[in-house]
Amino acid sequence: MTLHQNQIAVIGVVYPAVKKYLYEYLESLENQSNNKFDLLLANDGLTNTEEYLKHYPTLKVILHKLTGSITEIRIQIIQLALEAGYKKIIFTDCDDTIAINRIEVTEELLDYDPIIFNDLNVTNESGVVKEKNYFSNRLKDKSLINSNDFLHCNMMGLSNAATTNIVLSKIINNIKNRTIIAFDWLLWTYAINNGYQAKFTN
Repeated sequence: MTLHQNQIAVIGVVYPAVKKYLYEYLESLENQSNNKFDLLLANDGLTNTEEYLKHYPTLKVILHKLTGSITEIRIQIIQLALEAGYKKIIFTDCDDTIAINRIEVTEELLDYDPIIFNDLNVTNESGVVKEKNYFSNRLKDKSLINSNDFLHCNMMGLSNAATTNIVLSKIINNIKNRTIIAFDWLLWTYAINNGYQAKFTN
């Protein structure tokens, strides 16, 4: 059942250690070139969350208070997005800032490929860029990756990847180990091993 007007869900998890980055994260989402998305936030123990959100009234935020392991919380928020009927799901880390065109470019590319992952700029805690276009050093724009690539490098996290409801609905119930730390690596490995290709965009 669709509970919203937007077809895109941007997903993030907030927790106490992320609060010093949260304003910049939310501001980068508010400034997106495509603002037709809902922001689904799983709250894992952050207090006064509304205090942060009130500064960004144009963001359409749906806040869920969730508990459990790292993996359990991420599975729960994915399942909530699927139940709500979103077609495209874009993952974010709440201690990142998001490029102004990420939602726009990702939404367009998901019309052609089931999984999209983008480049990253690596920064220090102050936001100073230490290494720009980190993955472009080894991947060409529009490269497709397969399961063999995952044996050597985890290029897709929950900070830089996106997919469709079709992909997630096929693989999310395969994850039985709810204590695993590298949930992102497991999620995308399942997807690629199930025949879905992932395309890189710089």
